[in-house]
Parts: sequence; structure tokens; C-alpha cells
Amino acid sequence: MSKTVLLLALLLSVAVAKIANIDDIKSKFQKIHTKEKSYNKKVKEIDDISTEGAEATYYYNKGKLKLIKVDILGEMGREEQEYYFDNGKVFFIYTKEISYNAPMYVKAFSEKLSKTKTKRLYFINGHLAKLLVNGKEIAKNSASFRYEEKNSLHLVKKLLYIAKR
Repeated sequence: MSKTVLLLALLLSVAVAKIANIDDIKSKFQKIHTKEKSYNKKVKEIDDISTEGAEATYYYNKGKLKLIKVDILGEMGREEQEYYFDNGKVFFIYTKEISYNAPMYVKAFSEKLSKTKTKRLYFINGHLAKLLVNGKEIAKNSASFRYEEKNSLHLVKKLLYIAKR
């Protein structure tokens, strides 16, 4: 009896904990990334993010959301965001913020003078487990870490809501 209970508990823990560490996240990311072109896509406009416009592309495999790519345009820059999903939950977010030195329509604008900031957010069981900003790990007990977790999960909810419209 105890062996049966132990076996059932082990099987249940394996079924629930599909993403247990950063290596699992990287593996799932790679799998989605390599199959991206075969997924069905839906494009939606996003209001209230930028005056210059924003668009989200939703990628589905057999009706299940795998990836959301967001492009946000601004007068002083742009942002590219990627949200990776497994069983309806976000497990990885990648963002690239490009800040222009001047508006694109001004003579002083220079692509060379633009600054880029990247973020990699790794989620396990709905919580931010690791945050890298420009390749540097941010401490879990920092205000920045807590802000990124809260803000990112809020954005995920908004994007999922938009997908249903």
C-alpha cells in the first residue's frame, strides 16, 4: 500500500512540476522557438500602451497558446517583448528596449546612439525565479525584482485578456 501511495505521489509531482528549474525553462524555450514557424498566428492591436502603436502576435499549437510577441513603438524608442507559455502559464519573458537618442524624424537621430536594454525573466510555478537585466542577475530580495515580477504578471493578464477579444 505504501509503495502504491509513494508511486502515485511521485507520478503526480512529475505531472505537476513540468518546469522545475532554469534548465527546464531553457529547454522549453528552445522547443517553442524552433517550432515557431509552424504555429498558427493571430495578430491583435493593443490600445493604451503607446501613442505610436502596439501590436501583439499570438502563436498557437493545436489551440494552445505557446508564445506572444509584442511590438511597441514610441517616438523615443521601441520595445520587443516575447512571452513563452506552457499549459497556459508563462514560464519565460524576454524583452528588448531600444531607446533613441532623439525622435526618428529629427535630424539628430542616430541608430548608433540608441541604447539597448534586455531583460530575461524566468518563472517557476507562477513566480519569478530569476531575473537578468543586460546579462546581470538581479537579487531576489530587491525592489527591482519584486517590481518586475508584479509588472510582468500584470502584463501577461492584460495580453491574455486581449487574446480573448
